[in-house]
Amino acid sequence: MKEFQEKMQIINNTILLLLGSLFIGLSSGTHEMRPPTGESDHIGVAFYNVENFFDTIDSELNDDEFLPSSTRKWNTYKYYKKLNSFFKAISMCNNGMEPPAITGLCEIENENVLKDICSKSLLKYDNYSYLISEGLDERGISTAMLYRRDVLKLLNHESWIPPGIHSDSMHTRALLYGCFRFRSDTLHVVICHWPSRRGGALSSEKRRIKVARFLKSRLDSLPGYSKILIMGDFNDEPNSLSLKIITKADPAEKKVNEFVNVSKSESGSYKYHGTWYLFDQILISDELLNSKSGLKYRKDSYKVITNKFLLTDDLKYKGQRPASSWWGYKYQGAFSDHLPVVAILDAN
Repeated sequence: MKEFQEKMQIINNTILLLLGSLFIGLSSGTHEMRPPTGESDHIGVAFYNVENFFDTIDSELNDDEFLPSSTRKWNTYKYYKKLNSFFKAISMCNNGMEPPAITGLCEIENENVLKDICSKSLLKYDNYSYLISEGLDERGISTAMLYRRDVLKLLNHESWIPPGIHSDSMHTRALLYGCFRFRSDTLHVVICHWPSRRGGALSSEKRRIKVARFLKSRLDSLPGYSKILIMGDFNDEPNSLSLKIITKADPAEKKVNEFVNVSKSESGSYKYHGTWYLFDQILISDELLNSKSGLKYRKDSYKVITNKFLLTDDLKYKGQRPASSWWGYKYQGAFSDHLPVVAILDAN
């Protein structure tokens, strides 16, 4: 009898979830009213740390924490609920009726999750394809990218793997690089998830500085005066030394791309022990900032998405916090412990 009741509860929850997804899809009105492909005068970009987006299948990675048999009891219902929550969060990143042309992601377990995002959520109507980094993190929290193939043509992609990536002093994720064509423009995109602050911000800073220097060397290998977009969870704030390594120009170099951090927010994108931090940032090359033709960053378009549905009351500290999937090991069933960030590139 108990097993029957549990099965019926799962079925009822699934029906409610599907009805909720249908309601959101109908109410958003996004699929019939968009401008025809290629006619938009701008493209949106977004970045989102999705907080442990795992499938329910056991793998060779250290994913035991997110299996049906685990303490978290990560099951099919919770997985599909997260798919639905992810769609809702990305819908909040839309610019008008236009979904982001590029969405950078981190904490994605594997390609299966991306396939399901593109085929089993309502994002299947938005012509998304995906990329995921190689050199997988041992826990399965990789960097990834969604891009609209009706807007952008993929030219090339690579995983930029920092040296010593799996050592105790350099545990981090690979950087994901993609090169795209938009009309007559070439756009280079890098998605980052820098080493965490585990063990303390200062003691872990050296790892983020190493990744920053590695990224700078790879950026310097790109053609000079390129249009480059860098998005990620940097686990550091805009004024941190690691970020300044990217944005500080070397006057001795010629034709080296210079960068500006456009990230500004009064609230932040991640809350820890009652304090908001702006870890989720967007950096752009000088060419993308000051372009006189083609793609150009729209001034002050960077923002943290603070839609009320993405927030919840902070019962331990004051104010609100991101409505996350988990609170420690307690299932919350919401979105993520980070808020998404967005920006707009105008197409002159």
